[in-house]
Amino acid sequence: MPALRDRYVHSVLFDARRPGRAYLYVFEDGAPLYRSDDGGQTWQQVGLGLPAAKSADPLSLHPDDPLTVFYAADEGTGGSRLFASADAGETWRPISGALPKIWRVRAAGAASTGE
Repeated sequence: MPALRDRYVHSVLFDARRPGRAYLYVFEDGAPLYRSDDGGQTWQQVGLGLPAAKSADPLSLHPDDPLTVFYAADEGTGGSRLFASADAGETWRPISGALPKIWRVRAAGAASTGE
């Protein structure tokens, strides 16, 4: 894949609810995330300006909302910060302050109330 040549791809996330969509975490600063909407034929950078996550598995999809993606970035001080996107990675906003180092991110859905 020419867009990813010479890049260290650390994490791959497939969206089971949207066939053909996948996300990659690539270990680089500036735009460490890529998204494909055509089964990996083409990739576009998403998350411009996000810091890298170093060695981690920093991506998770919201289980109830296919457009919401979570990303844990390194803060550069041994800690992390959580970011969320509500538009499949096009824009991001911080959702936490400084946290201890995050190695893995997994989102859980709302518990069923039985109603």
